[in-house]
Amino acid sequence: ETRVLLLTGNGRFYSSGQALAPPPGVDFGDPIALKKWVVERVEVTKTVVDRIITFPKPIVVAANGPAMGFAVTSMALADAVYSVPDAHFSTPFMQLALCVEGCSSITFPERMGYAKANELLLLGKRFTAHEFERYGLVNEVVPADQLEATAMKAATQFADTHQDALLQSRELIMRQRRPRLLQQNRDEMDLLIQRMLSAEFFAAMMNFISRKQSTPASKL
Repeated sequence: ETRVLLLTGNGRFYSSGQALAPPPGVDFGDPIALKKWVVERVEVTKTVVDRIITFPKPIVVAANGPAMGFAVTSMALADAVYSVPDAHFSTPFMQLALCVEGCSSITFPERMGYAKANELLLLGKRFTAHEFERYGLVNEVVPADQLEATAMKAATQFADTHQDALLQSRELIMRQRRPRLLQQNRDEMDLLIQRMLSAEFFAAMMNFISRKQSTPASKL
């Protein structure tokens, strides 16, 4: 029986976000094929966010390094988040001509206030782990060699707590909030489809891919 879900990354990064470019075989010159890919891709994102919102058990995140985009927005839907000190978080949606997602149009203004949320979501400012801790998006910043133990301790506490009491109380916390989050997710995903089919996004993506291909591989 699953009592808690623990999410972490592998390697130096928690997550670099979702892939932008379509898979091989999708023809940019075919508007029907392109729209089909966009709609299917956005539907996957919508489903993942819906599942997080409706997941009946606690979710714990152990951010083992930097994160971008969806990996950052989805953190705000977790029950507890722990991070290493050198992690940083950014959501460069505007630079890519996209839109906010992962219910961040609700969760970040609630936690950070509108001014700081706008810096993150609209201006693409990068925030440190300690800044996220200060704004209530990270429970605790811990040394890298203590991250796993700290996250496991929280997960174990969730798992060892009287389950009926925990889940019923968690349901009370989420009951009024869940419908609003689900609706906001739908609204964000509808806009994301529009953005991903726009000329602005196409130009931004081509520029991003071009810059990525022209950057020499690290020798470290």
